[in-house]
Amino acid sequence: MASLKSQVKGLRRENAFGKHFIPECLFFQTMTDGRLREALQASEIKPYQREEVFNEVRRRGKKFFGILLLIDSIVYLPSFIERGKLEDVMLPLTKDVLTETIGLPDEQATDFVEKQ
Repeated sequence: MASLKSQVKGLRRENAFGKHFIPECLFFQTMTDGRLREALQASEIKPYQREEVFNEVRRRGKKFFGILLLIDSIVYLPSFIERGKLEDVMLPLTKDVLTETIGLPDEQATDFVEKQ
């Protein structure tokens, strides 16, 4: 999982305003089914949940997965799925989603939202 995180971090580019972003085409080339499975196997997600999580991420949440990977929070994927909030179209994540869905403390959620 650390390897995939390093690979995703390595894709970051800086725009004209000094903000970092990851080019979508490079991200999707990196986020292969094999790498997703490998990251889920190495995560703390319960073994019986991994196949469902894989299918949901693959279908509609690769960007979402990438964000949680970068903040070391893959373990929360089942919580997002259970609440129907694992959708790339819901990005960027809001402070409310982070605090209500995964119980991230206000301070951490605020810090993360500012970095998105």
